[in-house]
Amino acid sequence: MSDLPVAEKLTKLGLNRLEANIYSALLLHPGMTGYKVSQMLSRPIANTYKALQQLEDKGLVLCTEPTGTKSYIAVDIDEYVEKLKAVLNEEKEAFKKEMEGVKIPEKSFGNFVLRNHAQVHKRAMKMIEEAEDFVMIDAFPRSYNRLKDTIMKKREDSKVDVMAKVYNFGDNIDERIILHYDKDKKLEDWQGQWLTISKDGTEALMAVSTGDGKRLLHAIWTTDPVISYSVYTGMMNQFFCNEILTALVSPQLMLTKNIAKTTFSKYENIFGLSNKIGIEALDKMDGDIDID
Repeated sequence: MSDLPVAEKLTKLGLNRLEANIYSALLLHPGMTGYKVSQMLSRPIANTYKALQQLEDKGLVLCTEPTGTKSYIAVDIDEYVEKLKAVLNEEKEAFKKEMEGVKIPEKSFGNFVLRNHAQVHKRAMKMIEEAEDFVMIDAFPRSYNRLKDTIMKKREDSKVDVMAKVYNFGDNIDERIILHYDKDKKLEDWQGQWLTISKDGTEALMAVSTGDGKRLLHAIWTTDPVISYSVYTGMMNQFFCNEILTALVSPQLMLTKNIAKTTFSKYENIFGLSNKIGIEALDKMDGDIDID
């Protein structure tokens, strides 16, 4: 049996393959009987009726009996999703109530693999929102666009220093949202979409996706103090050097060029290797990289 349109998407909402195909069939042909559905999908009638009952129980299908013969229509998907949200929220509140008074151990240190984009961006948002002293974000365009509202909202907290390095023009560039000095070459050389965050020097997140943003290649969230501190110092120095290099290429800052050249010469070799090391790491990952 070949899948009907959108059936694959529906499996991500908790439907099995047969349920997804039946729901799709009823969207295209409302009012069919179970027999007609089974014929259309070339599936045994017993299996079809069982799946229809499961869809009724989930609230995705309604059954009518105008002439003694059951016929079915698909319920709007928004109704189903809202029901899922309500159920999940009830379960969450019940869990929180059960956990009241339970002593939870302090967070253990470690490096944790994030498996999908949703995990990455939820964790990134949480880190930005919960920062107490500072948060630094180095975000390629796709990641920055997803996090932009969270970053801007956090900047309203005057007690937290929020700094972001971006690669897009027109992103409210100022003293805290800085543009990478060589953004076009960086985006071309590094291929993929990268995101690095340091929160208070105690947590860090590093993620890379394909250039079109569709596939997550690798993502790590760490609470390891040594690694988190290393990411923090690395980002701090990189942001600082970005400011110097911006001065070097800016005609309005001629008087600072000699000082900037002298300062940057101390770090030129180390920072010059960062592109090479990053690209080599990307090449070692499984799968080809798509480029925007």
